[in-house]
Amino acid sequence: MKTLLEVLQSGTDYLARQGCDEARATMQHLMAHVLHCNRTALYSRFDRPVEEAELAPLRELLKRRAAGEPLQHLLGFTEFFRRDFLTDARALIPRPETEELVEMVLKKIPDRPVRVLDMGTGSGIIGVTLALELKERAKEVVLADISPQALDLALENAMRLGARVSTVQTDLFENIPLEKPVLRQEGADSSASVPEEYPGRINEGKTVCPAKRQLTRFQSASAIHVKHTSLNALILIIAIPIERIIIIRIPIRNDIQ
Repeated sequence: MKTLLEVLQSGTDYLARQGCDEARATMQHLMAHVLHCNRTALYSRFDRPVEEAELAPLRELLKRRAAGEPLQHLLGFTEFFRRDFLTDARALIPRPETEELVEMVLKKIPDRPVRVLDMGTGSGIIGVTLALELKERAKEVVLADISPQALDLALENAMRLGARVSTVQTDLFENIPLEKPVLRQEGADSSASVPEEYPGRINEGKTVCPAKRQLTRFQSASAIHVKHTSLNALILIIAIPIERIIIIRIPIRNDIQ
């Protein structure tokens, strides 16, 4: 029977041979997931024997990761702004840059009640985080997406974390009643941008992305493909104070079938 240290090393070697990035850290995450502990706890258990009942699910996870399935999907969650969010194929995995966007929004929102619209919400990480961080200042937080599956995931995250939000299924602003100034940049308190979820060039009917297996095979198609070449960047998050408007721009992520 192999020890925990031996299993960690053999799993790391396997993932490295398969070309997985950060093979050792990935193996530690998967091992901790199977043993229901955190990664730090593994260091005090190196001599612990690993039972076959534990190896079987670990082997399956390793095969799926080697095939390109994202680690976050295998674990079922991702950490964002010091909170664990449910993550699966219903929405794209948040990038570190998205945390920077949230930090910037929190700094720029004025010290008065605001209404927040998170368009193309996906897993809801931005809208839910703003609702939790703004607390009483968040007069209303709306999570919007064209995908009902993504909205289900966003609502699950909101309920788990205790965020007060509402959801609406909409193709961009089709079902969103907005005040007249919303679609104008003039008079906005501030504007900002972040990199795309994944670098790519938007073409008619699809986005041409780098060769990442996990992007095309394991993540929501509706979050990747777009139909209109004129919509490379749309207003996807809008924080509307009682009197004025803050507009944040990030690239389009929705798809029209």
